[in-house]
Amino acid sequence: MEEKKKIIVENSIETVKKRKYKIDYRNLSFLIGGLILLIGIIGGGIWFFKSKKGEVKVYDALVMLKDQKSANSEEDAKNSAKKGDVILIRETGQEWSKTEKISYLILKIKLNEKQAQKIVQAKTKKLSKDEAKEKGLVDDERLKTMEKEELEQTLKEDILFREYRVKIEKLEFDPMKVRNEQPFEDEEFGWSLVEKKD
Repeated sequence: MEEKKKIIVENSIETVKKRKYKIDYRNLSFLIGGLILLIGIIGGGIWFFKSKKGEVKVYDALVMLKDQKSANSEEDAKNSAKKGDVILIRETGQEWSKTEKISYLILKIKLNEKQAQKIVQAKTKKLSKDEAKEKGLVDDERLKTMEKEELEQTLKEDILFREYRVKIEKLEFDPMKVRNEQPFEDEEFGWSLVEKKD
């Protein structure tokens, strides 16, 4: 009897040992696949939200100090830069010409890529196809052959030289002294210094 018990105990131990080291690779592959998927989802989410905001860089902005004027009021709005309009923007660190240094206010502004594009874009309005035909921008034949993006671009009309402006009146400086020296060479500003025009 004791020998039977001993055999049963030994068999039980062997069975437990066999089960203990048996790996179910199918379940393991599901577990690893699930972990990889979870890491991918989390990483993708982080990338998505970072890319929406965009990497912030410091740009040099060439800003108008006074209004340009044109006799035709419609052409003036479309083509004449006004006080605070950004004429040109580029990553900081490049040298400006002497003419640019004495004619414009040069500011360092921290912007993401989307803001850097906005600050130099014209304010536009969408035209109907009929309005575009009236202005001679398109004809019926051309409308048939235009790609969607080209058509959208053609049906836009500039109504202001810039949609955004820098609030330079909030800065304390004498515009006449810009001819001698840029007043804010060592300062960096942010998007809060920019406003959308009405």
